Amino acid sequence: MNQSSAPASADPFPLAEARTRYQEWTRRLRSEGLLPVEFLLPRLEVPCSRDLPAMMASGARIASPGDQVLRQRIRELGPWGYGIQLRPGLCTAPHAVALERMIYRSHLIAATVRSLLGEAFAQARCVDFACNHGYFSLELAYQGMREAAGFDLRAENVAKARFLKDYFGIANARFEQRDIYDLDPGDKYDVVLNLGVLYHITDPYKLMELSYKLCTRFAVVDSIMHKEPVSAFLQMVNKDTSSHAEGKFNVELHPTYRAVIDLMYAVGFKQVIEVVRAPLGEGRDCPHELYDRLDRRCLIGFKEPVDLPGLRPAAEAPPVSARRAAPAASARGMANLWRRLRGR
Repeated sequence: MNQSSAPASADPFPLAEARTRYQEWTRRLRSEGLLPVEFLLPRLEVPCSRDLPAMMASGARIASPGDQVLRQRIRELGPWGYGIQLRPGLCTAPHAVALERMIYRSHLIAATVRSLLGEAFAQARCVDFACNHGYFSLELAYQGMREAAGFDLRAENVAKARFLKDYFGIANARFEQRDIYDLDPGDKYDVVLNLGVLYHITDPYKLMELSYKLCTRFAVVDSIMHKEPVSAFLQMVNKDTSSHAEGKFNVELHPTYRAVIDLMYAVGFKQVIEVVRAPLGEGRDCPHELYDRLDRRCLIGFKEPVDLPGLRPAAEAPPVSARRAAPAASARGMANLWRRLRGR
């Protein structure tokens, strides 16, 4: 055999370009009407104003340490992924968008948790999976929840959470460096916060099952949810595991919207709803492009059905017979598109 023959052809789908290929794929799907926005769950509408949440607003009354010392401490603990205002003009992240995003999510998630618990809020306990900077645990504890416990894999994230706990003077929150899969399933909490975790892992059933086992009332599942009209998980690769915001593996399984719903029912939740922003108008709405585009969504699973006045029905959901036929039609369209993309 002639060893000087032409080299083997290069990989036509190199791993390094996986994300670019997926973005091109979804762009073409949207252009052909194959990525519809679905609302398959009853929806709870909550206002997401530009008003600072209670904990951040309290920073205006904290005088010590001084600004210079505080800025130095923020730099030492950085980088910060969340924008948390410590006092007027001083925030953990330099960009206004980061603060807006945190305000939006605080109203969407923390305020909803408090509202759903009602009179039980003051005696309730919550656990915050992969808590990162611990913001949601801290906000709920600041507002009067009996105990909030946050766990994170990375020491630098726990250090940020403990700094914020001390700065805002919140005694009823605690943070530990621990893999959430090492938590004792016998230790029960009223609420599980499964926020921004589901798209950083490789074992979604295990995580959702843990969410179900540890909560006695409900679990909040906030995640990137892809729009493909199938119940599936999309593999994402080449993740930078050195980042404070990533998981332990350089591969992740991102869920579709339908996959999260199916998974929540599969582990045992009896009722699942979606939390969405209630438009206020007149410039009072806090923006968050990921939620506004429905790339990111917030679902709540209840261990027992509850009566929630004001829920908007899943009116856009087609009949069951139509839903069964829709994935097949969409799958044919996707297959045709894939053949065209390969032939480019």
